[in-house]
Amino acid sequence: MSLKRTCRILKLLMMLQSENYKSPESLSEGLKVSKRTLYRDLQTLQEAGVPCYFDHVEGYYKVSSNFFMPPPNLTEQEAFSLLLLVHRAQQCLNIPFSRYVYNAALKIESQLSRSLKEYCRQRLKNISVWPVPAKSSKLLDDKFAKLQHAIQNKRILNISYYCKSEQKIINCGFSPMHIIYTNAWHVIGKENINRTIQTIRLDAIEKIEQTEKNFFESNKFDPAEYYGRAWSTLPEGRLYNVSLKFAPQIANEVSAVQWHSTQYAVAEEDGSVILKFRVDGLDEIASWIFGFGDKVQVISPEILQEKIRKMAHSVINQYDSYNEIKNSDLSLQGTA
Repeated sequence: MSLKRTCRILKLLMMLQSENYKSPESLSEGLKVSKRTLYRDLQTLQEAGVPCYFDHVEGYYKVSSNFFMPPPNLTEQEAFSLLLLVHRAQQCLNIPFSRYVYNAALKIESQLSRSLKEYCRQRLKNISVWPVPAKSSKLLDDKFAKLQHAIQNKRILNISYYCKSEQKIINCGFSPMHIIYTNAWHVIGKENINRTIQTIRLDAIEKIEQTEKNFFESNKFDPAEYYGRAWSTLPEGRLYNVSLKFAPQIANEVSAVQWHSTQYAVAEEDGSVILKFRVDGLDEIASWIFGFGDKVQVISPEILQEKIRKMAHSVINQYDSYNEIKNSDLSLQGTA
């Protein structure tokens, strides 16, 4: 067997054991081979004793759960990237059960050669990561576990969460369908009172109580279809063509990031950049724009210009009110 084919078959085995590649189409596409070649490689794996088979019910290939293949030797860069993550950036991992990621990485580290450990140690000496303040990971773990259990078993939850738009605590029955991360962890589900789909930040949830009641999900929930072209997590049901001009001071920084799937950039002669988007709803993108202050100008649509103008006036009014109170107190002190 050629070295090229051996490497391909090893890659096929890793793909079969991952969560991303399962169907014949995705496997052949991932390997960049025809289906005929894929089937030959699968047969080679089976002849080598790997218990892989096609599940006709679910429609994809599987490897028996009791089969284990030790991971291949890590390259220097692979080992360094892994240890950089767990020894320097562990506190920045905004994921549930991050301590288990750390423990798993330590087990892998213990199997590295002495020279590879030394290679990583020398390069990690001069790297520091200052984590951003975060809430207790134990709270995230607890919420995540309860939501996962409810989604898997289709159990209705009683939850209490702070609704930012209504500025109050809402208590309701909730049927969770999907957990998603977009700048923060969110759960998508239906409130059982009005049966509307809601997206709730996990850090806004104050209480989760599991019930013995089940909910019925007629169709598998597709988050991509639900979110459509929302800026983040709240589609509003109407598409807008948004055009923004960013000042030269931040043009390179802003255009280097893919903020939205529809993003299109146009560089200007003065060093500024115009970013164009087609988004569902304006509330979320308005808050994002406002964070850039006077370094961004809304070109279109006019309704977004007005929204930003109102936000700016609201901030100005807050400071005007504060100064009026402060001046009034000072004048009273002068007359006392």
